[in-house]
Formats: sequence, C-alpha cells, structure tokens
Amino acid sequence: MNRVKLTGIVTGIALAAALTTTANAQSYDERDGYYISAFTGLNFQSAATSTPSNGGSAANIGTGINLSPDNGFVLGGSVGYKFSSNSFAGLRIELEASYRENDVVTGQLVSLTGADATTFGGDTSSLAVMANILYDFRFLLFA
Repeated sequence: MNRVKLTGIVTGIALAAALTTTANAQSYDERDGYYISAFTGLNFQSAATSTPSNGGSAANIGTGINLSPDNGFVLGGSVGYKFSSNSFAGLRIELEASYRENDVVTGQLVSLTGADATTFGGDTSSLAVMANILYDFRFLLFA
C-alpha cells in the first residue's frame, strides 16, 4: 500500500472519529433535523474469475480474467434527515456514498486458444451511491 493511500485511510479514520464524537453530543431523541455521518473500514473482496466462452467458431473464442485481490479499505458518508414527530418518530431517510479499493495481488488473462497466460497487477475500485430508509428502535436498558 503506498503512502498516499495510507494517508487517505488515516485521514478518513480521524474525520469519522471527529464527526461521531460531535454527533453524540446532541440530544438525539428529541429533535427533527438534518445530520451527516462518516465511516471507514476494511474491505474484503473475494477472488473473481471470468470464464472465456466459445460461440461456436474460432473467431468467437474469448479471453478470461482471474483476479486475486488483497484486502483494501472503504471510506464513506451520508447526509440525511431524522423525523421525531409522533407519526414518524424513529424514521430517517438518507443519501449515502462510499468508495472501496483493493490492490490486485495477482491477475491473469487466460485464453481458450491455449496461449500462455499473461500476468498483471493493479487495483480494483468501486463507488456506490444509495438512498436509505432507516428506523431507529429505542431500548431502555436502565430506567
């Protein structure tokens, strides 16, 4: 993992910790309103294989890909609105975005023609944007 990625991970963790501490200082149960949240963590991506297919003629012989990714990181956050009125108490709606990245330890291009496999490296990444509807349950453990 290079220095730029490590700096990004450390910055994301510090930002998430700061936002979490600030959010907990507010009276959560009594107020409607907008909120923001941030998160970071580890991303475990499993190996992936794309199998070549033969469409019936030599011209349609494909090339497959085998990927073996390393563990990576995830950074994300959300912006939402919390309802506290009697009819919608506990309901939240939010828009969330997250970014995931993993280094590819070993990658291979495999051909049905029997040609030698080509090995490569690199990284995989994904960006996700989701709309969420959540409901907060309130549990009183010590009354």
